[in-house]
Amino acid sequence: MYIVNTLFKALKLASGCLLILVIVGCSGSLGTSDKDEDTEQVLTVDIGSDFEVSIGTEAFTINSVVKGDSGPFVYTWRTQPAIFAEEALSATDAPSVQFEIPEDLNTFTEILLSLTVNDAAGNAASDQIIITLRPVNTLPIINLTLDDADKVVDSGQGFNFVASWVDAEDGENVASAKLMVEQLSGIALENLPVDGILATFPLSDDASPVAAAVADGQFVNASSQTVTLRFTLEIIDTTGGVQTKSIDLEILSAAESAPVVNAGNNQVVYEGQQVTLAASTASTGNTQYSWKQVDGEQPITLTASQNPIVQFDAPDVDVSTVFEFQVVVTNTVTNRRNSDFVRVTVLPISAFDGLNDTGITTCADGTTNEVNCGLTSYPRQDAQYGRDPAELSTGLQKTGSGELGFDFSLLDADGEEIFSGTPSCIRDNVTGLIWEIKTTTGLRAHTHTFTWFNDGDLNGGNEGAETSIAASCFVDSTLTNCNSQEYVSAVNSAGMCGGHDWRLPTVNELVSILNYGQTEDKMALGGDNTQLWANHAKTSTPYWTSLSAIFGVANSSSPEALSAWVVNLSTGDERAILKSSTAHILLVR
Repeated sequence: MYIVNTLFKALKLASGCLLILVIVGCSGSLGTSDKDEDTEQVLTVDIGSDFEVSIGTEAFTINSVVKGDSGPFVYTWRTQPAIFAEEALSATDAPSVQFEIPEDLNTFTEILLSLTVNDAAGNAASDQIIITLRPVNTLPIINLTLDDADKVVDSGQGFNFVASWVDAEDGENVASAKLMVEQLSGIALENLPVDGILATFPLSDDASPVAAAVADGQFVNASSQTVTLRFTLEIIDTTGGVQTKSIDLEILSAAESAPVVNAGNNQVVYEGQQVTLAASTASTGNTQYSWKQVDGEQPITLTASQNPIVQFDAPDVDVSTVFEFQVVVTNTVTNRRNSDFVRVTVLPISAFDGLNDTGITTCADGTTNEVNCGLTSYPRQDAQYGRDPAELSTGLQKTGSGELGFDFSLLDADGEEIFSGTPSCIRDNVTGLIWEIKTTTGLRAHTHTFTWFNDGDLNGGNEGAETSIAASCFVDSTLTNCNSQEYVSAVNSAGMCGGHDWRLPTVNELVSILNYGQTEDKMALGGDNTQLWANHAKTSTPYWTSLSAIFGVANSSSPEALSAWVVNLSTGDERAILKSSTAHILLVR
């Protein structure tokens, strides 16, 4: 055959004409067979079709069918993920392989199995299939309940779900637990989650049951049609099994709904103080209010209980007492109603709370600060709460005496309480702090000024100024420089009022002895409005505190506080000044 083909090509090239040569076989080796000896069969391989098998099935065999003439063949089996070639296949170079499912496999898995065959002539063929390993799974047992039994809620009303599940294989430790929401009918609500997931629940062993809350005002139906929402609890176990439970809920239109009501914040007041309860709703009309007391040891008379705002005087109590009130708001068209609760804790007027009041006893409106309190449009003002109004209403039980809610006792040079004469120190019976009383001459004269200086750790990165020509103080053997540190040391060495732990006050401590209701000299007065700190309040010179200030610091990562806080006892103003500046000092312990 090879000779015939060569001759044919030569004749064609020589003459340029097509010569058809017909050879007729007569006998012997010239006869033709069914298959031309020069025709090779194409190499192919087949390992079957995709299939699925349950996890836990015994090992099985996968055979290959290879067609082609140029043997022997070389077989190469592969898997994706590649790890299954080692874990599951009995071999990777044989015509057939045994597949054994790994014992530790328990999740839905897809494996790509491929076979490549090479023949002796260098040809290659391949085939691949997908083996799906599916776990034998019992789906979780789940439950979803809603606290609204009729599954109908008012526009903007909050509600709560409780979800629980038990997974047969893994107890409560599932792979995923979430509550989803979708709208089935009505005009689209604005606050539905974009991804449809209302809540994702924790997956710890003790996670079930769990709660999911929809807050008041989250789903407001501003349309005239009822909106239907479907809430679906979806639990996916660790083997990939999915179980769901759904609840459909109707949200009424705003016109049909009961008003969403807010009874206001819980309050803490003193006995004898006037209490204002103010309810509010988003409804503009067709609403009716009703207040009532639901808890408390003593009955409370509420004036105008059909109004959104009611008032009463806190009763006398011996111990801290809680009173609870409910306001019910009704939609007068549909008779649907909502309620809310508020608690009022009444303290006895002798209760020690460790905090002085401000001294402010009048309220403010949009124009002036000198109006009577009880304004419904400007509620919960400072003058309505605390020790000051309690003292004005029924009087406070005090250890010492003082104006309004302030309570001071006078101490002599040894720290003993006195009831007449000139005190050396003052004890604030509310805060428990003891304050220095300045003198007219000597070390503690009220006219002396000092720089701020502290070479210890708590100086804000800057120790301040040890001295200044602008400072003026009593210099002797115990005080060589007019700075705060030397003054504190000198007073402690002297044992003023029996104490050796005197220090600069903080800002909050220093302002606690101020009466902000006064227009001048805000230092609080004693009993019978006597002046306790005579000549202390300076209109131009403030008093140092212990606190450094970082205003103007350039390097915030490593600040060097060049300033410290001061308080003007005449105006009550607080500000920061350079530590090299001068100011007065009033010590505390």
